[in-house]
Amino acid sequence: LAYLPISNTKTSIVFSVYKKNKIFCEKKLSSLIKTYNKFYLIKKISNFEKASLKYFFSINYFKKNVLLFGDSLHQIHPLAGQGFNMTLRDLRILLEEIQNRVDLGLILDVSVLKAFEKKTKHLNLFYSNGINLIQDFFRIDSNFKKTFSSDVITFLGKNKMINTFIKNVANKGISI
Repeated sequence: LAYLPISNTKTSIVFSVYKKNKIFCEKKLSSLIKTYNKFYLIKKISNFEKASLKYFFSINYFKKNVLLFGDSLHQIHPLAGQGFNMTLRDLRILLEEIQNRVDLGLILDVSVLKAFEKKTKHLNLFYSNGINLIQDFFRIDSNFKKTFSSDVITFLGKNKMINTFIKNVANKGISI
C-alpha cells in the first residue's frame, strides 16, 4: 500500500496484491486504505483501477531517430512512486543535451539520442533494478506468516543517515 501525492488535495494510492487468485472488492480496499492511512484526511475514494504490474527496461533507447520515453523506456513497480520521477530526470537530461547542441550551433541529429542514452542508461538500469529488488523482497516476504519487512522498515525509519540517503535518491536520482 503506497500513498503517492498528486497535489495538495489529491493522492494516488497503489495497493499491490501478490497472489493472483486474491480478489478484493472495492469496499474492502476502501476499508484497508482508511485503516492504514496516517497522514491524509480522506473525503472521497474513487476510480479504482486494476493493472498487472511488471518490470520492463528497454535495451535500446532509440532506433533511427525515434526515442523511447517514459514507460516505453522503463517500467517499474509504483511501490516507491519513482517511475514518473525517472521520466522527469530523463527529460531534464534530454533537454540539456538539446540545449548544449543549440548553444554550440550544432544540428540536432541522432547524436543527441546517443548522448542521452549514454548519460542515462546505466543510472536508469541501476535505479529500476533497485526498485524491482524492493518489490521482489515484499512479494517474497508476503509468503511468510511473520514478515521481515515490518522489522526492516522500523529499523530504516529510525536511522537518520539511511533516511537522508533514501530521500536524496528519491528526489534527485542516482548520481555517479
